[in-house]
Amino acid sequence: MTLKSSFQQLAGKLDRLRATFEELLQWAITQGKPEHEDHVLVNRYDDATNDLIGLIEEARAAAQLGLQASARQPNLSEARNAMIVCQSAINKVSKRYFSEMVSFEALKALDSLAEEQRKQWPQWVSGVKDALDQCRSPIEEVSVALFECWQEVSERASLVSVSVQTTNTGQQISLTPERESQAQSKTVS
Repeated sequence: MTLKSSFQQLAGKLDRLRATFEELLQWAITQGKPEHEDHVLVNRYDDATNDLIGLIEEARAAAQLGLQASARQPNLSEARNAMIVCQSAINKVSKRYFSEMVSFEALKALDSLAEEQRKQWPQWVSGVKDALDQCRSPIEEVSVALFECWQEVSERASLVSVSVQTTNTGQQISLTPERESQAQSKTVS
């Protein structure tokens, strides 16, 4: 795989992740709720989803910069910087998704709502939980694509060779008397 193709793959996976959050999860949260009803969990999940979509867009913009940096004459420094921004945004997405949206406590709150409001909310809870579950695979795919980009950037960086030519014909190293005695005692031991 080339550096450019790894960034293209990452951008595609980020597009899929964004679509999953926007078209599945956000729709389930806002459109699937009972008519003329509202609950604090709707607002909590909607706010979190909007924040995550913003982070995914930030990661996508960084991946696009990485793609531009990998075109023709790859600029590894720019590609690396783009990867850092992308990785940071996706780390935030992953952390928030797993700690706030699908944690034991968060899922228990959804289950409690379904039990307490058996008439209106069980279908909404089921739809939200299903959409949350469908977000896992795209998050994992983005993580794999990020790893592949890091691998390509690292491989390209290791191919860079540096040639050093010295112009002095000698070098004098002098030690202080204290350092000289330390050096001598180490050679004797």
